[in-house]
Amino acid sequence: MTFVCIALAAIVLLAARHPFSPVFYVEAPFFALLILGLALLERPVIRLLNGRALVKLGEASYSLYLIHVPIAYIALLTGFDRTSGWMVLAFAVWGSVVVFLFYEEPMRRASQRRRRADLRAAARGARLSVLSHGLWR
Repeated sequence: MTFVCIALAAIVLLAARHPFSPVFYVEAPFFALLILGLALLERPVIRLLNGRALVKLGEASYSLYLIHVPIAYIALLTGFDRTSGWMVLAFAVWGSVVVFLFYEEPMRRASQRRRRADLRAAARGARLSVLSHGLWR
């Protein structure tokens, strides 16, 4: 719990001061400390973090990584400022879940089906090759 408190306090203080805005080099170690602290916590927090909604957000995190910068630039170009950044963040998170559910996940499943079909075809071809060369006894 100590790691979580220290990390949250540091993140909030650094966010209030914006020492190296818009980059977050100074905050990055504190985010890592926050993740470590949350991972080390006991049952109540683990139960919360294993909730269906948070697991889905975790699965969509790569999509968020891919789309957050373009969304931030579009928001900047359309006139959003720092005071409305929470709306941009909410849209980016929502967009990442949409991209995950309707693009990333279906593509992953299709890729897995294709890979399994290729493996079955390769195994079938290997058996036929062994049988046709008289190597199977």
